[in-house]
Amino acid sequence: MAEAVPFDRFAGLIPDGARLALSNHRWQAAVMPGGRQVNLSLHLRAPGESDVVLRVRRGPDLPGAYFPRELACHQLAARAGLAPRIRAADASQGWLLMDYVAADPWSTASLADEAALWRLGDRLRELHAIELPQFAPVNGLALLQANCDLLVSRGEARAAELLSEGAALTAQLQRLPNRPPVLCHGDPDVANFLGEAPVLIDFEYAQSADPTYDLALLLDYYPLPEGRVQTLQKAMGLDDELSRRRLPLQRELCRIVNVAWERAQRLASRTLD
Repeated sequence: MAEAVPFDRFAGLIPDGARLALSNHRWQAAVMPGGRQVNLSLHLRAPGESDVVLRVRRGPDLPGAYFPRELACHQLAARAGLAPRIRAADASQGWLLMDYVAADPWSTASLADEAALWRLGDRLRELHAIELPQFAPVNGLALLQANCDLLVSRGEARAAELLSEGAALTAQLQRLPNRPPVLCHGDPDVANFLGEAPVLIDFEYAQSADPTYDLALLLDYYPLPEGRVQTLQKAMGLDDELSRRRLPLQRELCRIVNVAWERAQRLASRTLD
């Protein structure tokens, strides 16, 4: 965590509405890790006040990220007790103010703990049970296309190959029986799981999707032994036949989309430098 400094030092980066929501207090601010040069997150403290986190969208939305959807999904998760309470927010200005969670983030070592996997799987199952906001289901192929378009514009030769692989996987998934999409976190990185429960944060890439989407992303980030995969499937209620058929295809599609996303983000980060 960076050293705390007077909040006024960040005044030029903070939207007017957020400054008004935080007025009349002697806030000290520390920059929180992450953000990828796109988001600014500040841990704020003031005498007599509970700690809060201010999250500000600094750059344009990247493919798959959409601030109004992030805000809506976070609010739903917070009402269900799965995410920090939002105190104030403005989707048009791209900021939200939420309670600070005084708990350590998970690490990759947490995923080796069978009990922790059950808690995580159960948490994601609860998230998937929330009634969806009115957003269109994620289109993995369209997401891949958006990232590949950026790669093509910068002369990346592998973009066409990635898009072809993604189209073939999407076709296979479409041949399987459909089921209603659910609210998925969309970025199940261990840094986004706080404390034992865990509390879920960072809904930037939240999506309306098949419930195997979160599991596929998690397994792309952190390849796990088969036994732990089965534990997660059971905890998430995804050990049925259709889920078992969808998961390998969804995992491979997520892998390809993430490869394109990572390359596109590197290009976008250079643009912001």
